[in-house]
Amino acid sequence: ETYVPPEVPAGEYQAVLRIEQQEQPIELSVVLRVHDRVIPKTLSFLPEMNCYGLPSNDIDYYRLAQRHRTVVNRVPYGQGGKLADGCAPEWKNGVLDWSAFDRRFSRLFTGEAFEDLPRGKVPIECFYLAMHENWPLPIDPNYNGSYWADQAFPESYRQAWVSSVSQSVDHCADQRWMETRFHVYLNNKNNFKAKGWSRGSSPWLLDEPANFQDYIALRYFGLAFRDGLEASRVAKAAGGVGKVDFPRVVFRADISRPQWQRDTLDEMLKFNVVANGAFKEYESLVLDRKFRFGHEVVIYGGNNPIGKSNATAVAWSWDAWSSGADGILPWQTIGTANSWKQADELSLFYPSEDPKLAGPIPSIRLKAYCYGQQDVEVLHQLAKESGQDRYRFGQRLRKSLQLKSEDRAEGDYAEPATWSDYGALTPEILHRWRVELLSLGI
Repeated sequence: ETYVPPEVPAGEYQAVLRIEQQEQPIELSVVLRVHDRVIPKTLSFLPEMNCYGLPSNDIDYYRLAQRHRTVVNRVPYGQGGKLADGCAPEWKNGVLDWSAFDRRFSRLFTGEAFEDLPRGKVPIECFYLAMHENWPLPIDPNYNGSYWADQAFPESYRQAWVSSVSQSVDHCADQRWMETRFHVYLNNKNNFKAKGWSRGSSPWLLDEPANFQDYIALRYFGLAFRDGLEASRVAKAAGGVGKVDFPRVVFRADISRPQWQRDTLDEMLKFNVVANGAFKEYESLVLDRKFRFGHEVVIYGGNNPIGKSNATAVAWSWDAWSSGADGILPWQTIGTANSWKQADELSLFYPSEDPKLAGPIPSIRLKAYCYGQQDVEVLHQLAKESGQDRYRFGQRLRKSLQLKSEDRAEGDYAEPATWSDYGALTPEILHRWRVELLSLGI
């Protein structure tokens, strides 16, 4: 692959591709066709590369993702409620000390970490903050055993949560970190307590809630989040949340049963991550909430297995965008040393085993997510030029291409994230569609 700068005029260019193996060069003549479209440096559609841990060279992973028009987002705590080292500001007697956190991560939020990459100094699109049931205050000494969260904690526990949110909003505003979405997200599940109470910190299913008590627990934390926004210095000075240029600190939830959500999250949810199968089954319900409450909707699922067509990630992007979603999210994306030896559908980023290579190695599937994102930017432009909103345009696109998929699950998980199998769809078919869209529109 090669990067074509936006200032290059449209047309055909002759080039030579030189490949060298064991000092034996091979040269191939290549015709490069540049279309009259400029892909913007910012992303209107988010391929979020979710993960639960990163190696010590974590900035290299963020950079590789940015290079491929995706965004790595690491959950900064585990199911036991332990924070990853350095992934949160320090809570000192009710005050957040950001000094070490800023030294480590601020370049992501200013864009300086990416200044030498093709997209330039574009800040990271999203980043998890550390708030959860075990931070800033520990849950065990504060939890009274009630399964109803609004009856389970003293006011001091809630006020610490409120304060952590308001201090985070004010710090982001002070630093002018205004483009990154800072996610306040509760990921932990009570089924990790099955092998012992201490194995999990959450008494509820806060990720993929199933019982109504789980939704009420999310609501408890969500209302504390909302109060934190309103208590921030920025909001008070402006006379309310959103009245001025406001940091994008948003409440996020991962929902696999939107039909049981009722109105529990109406006041606070802004980043709604919905399971692949649930979105297909309850699309109208999810989109109705999006329009009513201003959600960004991202669809989460799994990666296609090794050996299946890598057209999957591209088609998933087209499919999700044309259905009304604002992004897609493979639930785990970071490989291990063993991923080089055994087929691992979860590995989109491979760790480097060569000391001469500075950082992680991109998979072909990561590049497919990149191509899918670029395609969606073209679709977004075509929708604007057509004079239609993206939803009507998306319906026309779906009718024209007849995108159809079957949900499939991999791995022995209690609630596996499905991936979309588009059957006989191939990269060649997608390329033909892409060229037709670039040339003609639809």
